[in-house]
Amino acid sequence: MLLSTLAIHTKNLLADNRISLMLDECKAGDPLQGARVMLMGSCAKAGDSSAASSYLRRHPEAEQYASFGDFAFYRMDIARAHLVAGFGRIVDLAPQDILTDISDAQPLIDAEAGAIAHMNADHAEACRLYATKLLGAPDGDWKCAGIDPEGIELQNGRDALRLLFPQRVTRPGPLRAMLKQLAEQARAT
Repeated sequence: MLLSTLAIHTKNLLADNRISLMLDECKAGDPLQGARVMLMGSCAKAGDSSAASSYLRRHPEAEQYASFGDFAFYRMDIARAHLVAGFGRIVDLAPQDILTDISDAQPLIDAEAGAIAHMNADHAEACRLYATKLLGAPDGDWKCAGIDPEGIELQNGRDALRLLFPQRVTRPGPLRAMLKQLAEQARAT
């Protein structure tokens, strides 16, 4: 998260780092029928530079004020989650139920920024095909915003999608093969 110390919520986090964040499906109709998840944990300033690049890839408009002195990047450590998937469908989740394990994927993590830049510069058409042919999205300027062992994040303006890999990928070589396989599948669709 990119937060300003001028905001009351940031002042509250600096006094007590416990945090909860609710994500809502925002569907039309009865709001009690839609899915929502409450993430609970703690929040602190991010200690690495990867937080800035990761955030700004997904929110490029924030670059104009991200360097202001009162702004900093914060990272949430999730302790638990509470999912309401509709009326009567409620479950508590542990972090390992919702987070991607990256403990065996350091080579992929190290290569992520370069792989994203390469996809967006040299394989923009593949990104568009992933979104439109494999995920059924409307046509647009789809870009790669993130890659992890379980999938690729695609973004077109404020619209974001996730394409899951058929199997886990932890290194650049298998990632390249996976992205090629998915592009061929999309072209054949």
